[in-house]
Amino acid sequence: MKDLLHYIGNTPLIKLTGFTTQNDATIYVKLEHLNPAGTHKVRAYLNMIEKIERDKKITKNTIFVEASSGNSAIAGAFICAVKGYKFKAFIPDYVSKERGKIVKAYGAEVVISKMESPSRHKEQALEFIKQDPQNRIFINQYNNSANPESFKILGKEIYKNCNEKKIIPDYFLSGAGTYGLITGVAISLKKYYPNIQTILIESPTAPYIHAKRNNYTFLYQIPELTGMGGASLPKIADEKLYDIADVADEKDAVAMTRKLAKVGLFVGKTSGANIDMTIKYARKLGKEKIIITNTFDTGERYLSENLW
Repeated sequence: MKDLLHYIGNTPLIKLTGFTTQNDATIYVKLEHLNPAGTHKVRAYLNMIEKIERDKKITKNTIFVEASSGNSAIAGAFICAVKGYKFKAFIPDYVSKERGKIVKAYGAEVVISKMESPSRHKEQALEFIKQDPQNRIFINQYNNSANPESFKILGKEIYKNCNEKKIIPDYFLSGAGTYGLITGVAISLKKYYPNIQTILIESPTAPYIHAKRNNYTFLYQIPELTGMGGASLPKIADEKLYDIADVADEKDAVAMTRKLAKVGLFVGKTSGANIDMTIKYARKLGKEKIIITNTFDTGERYLSENLW
């Protein structure tokens, strides 16, 4: 083993059983919560930080900075811990306490932002960088092209998994926060499977693409599904890649998260949303179809929310 970064990726793709009938589409789930640090975000932060390494000189005074609702901060703290870099995260006060504690455990610094506005944690991160721009680097996951770029590799892995299982997927479904994962995976899978349909799932409090396509307006609110839905549509989103846009049901997502834990799949609420929506589509699509989704993070970082 060269280092822990070697173990990012190559997560299992499993067939989901016990949640559908013989008349439903077959579901496969890519277990991204089994990545190091328990989140899919390590893929993006490894790629984004290594791009910065190539583009800028990193010194002992360099501090990597991110504004995050939790998993991104954890991923950034993990990558920086392995590489020996300083990391500082600005996290909104509405997220679970575990998230900030995990970031601190990796040796990073955490600022909990009182959310006077939807983007207050980002504003504070930028204010911090302005104090010493030469030594402070904003990773900026929402506008960083290296974010979706990293998930093209995830798409290649899914293609490899499907070949091993001798299956051809008809749909890929995933929820979006930064839109990095679904964008990168869609780019890859559409190259391998020209007929595959991508289903974008958005938060009901931040349905940017869904609202646009269905001609309605909405008032942004802090999402119940932490990490799904930011205060604005990220620049890295690419609408033409999403064949279908739909909205998660928060109550159903929570209920599914509880069910999944009871069969050993101990994941967070956004993972529950993915699987809940995938099951709903499996019922509509019928038994001849194959649909793939993914998990995002582990359930441990939600314990203080009394989810279980």
